[in-house]
Amino acid sequence: WSVKDAFSCTEACQRHMTPSQLQHVRHVACDDPSEELWTALQVPMTSLQCLSLQPAHLITAYEEAHRHERTEGSTFLRKVHDKLIPRGVALCTSKQLIAKLGGTDL
Repeated sequence: WSVKDAFSCTEACQRHMTPSQLQHVRHVACDDPSEELWTALQVPMTSLQCLSLQPAHLITAYEEAHRHERTEGSTFLRKVHDKLIPRGVALCTSKQLIAKLGGTDL
């Protein structure tokens, strides 16, 4: 994330969420968490406590660390993911989210 990208994301959130909603956000999960995004989101989201990698990306990162192969560990992570993430919940990349919220192209 560049500072410009983080600003675009923050700007899109502010356009589509009320100040009260922004103050209630405690956790944000995205495809590419960064210090720049963390710093930018803390301004409107005063209760923000955590910025993390989306759960689906944890599995990908684990497999990348194991020669892009499914292992016993990644199979376990997939099972946990399937139990914890409700079906029908659409995970999208940060750029897709910004586009959906009407933000500027990154």
